Amino acid sequence: MSNNDVVLCRSFGNEPLVRVVWSVTDEGILIYGQDNRDWSKQVQDDSVPVLAPFDAVYEYDDVLFPQLEKTFRNFGGLSPKLERLWQQARPYKVKVANINKVDK
Repeated sequence: MSNNDVVLCRSFGNEPLVRVVWSVTDEGILIYGQDNRDWSKQVQDDSVPVLAPFDAVYEYDDVLFPQLEKTFRNFGGLSPKLERLWQQARPYKVKVANINKVDK
């Protein structure tokens, strides 16, 4: 896996989001909105990369994402059905060579 991978993210409240990997650091994965790869467009809220914990980023699954999205919309973030669906998601695989050091 590498930068610019499309991934599935588990946001606060268990909302499923589709994002793009900007960079991988020791602290987590920097992700941004998938519609914002064209930097010439007007800046949007999700165009700035944010740091997501490793355990909140998954490989994108075009079958699972619509199920997660529909279940979240219909039953909310605390739904046991949503939790069961999240358990089917495959964690995003980070190669050690792809980790960028961030100065503190």
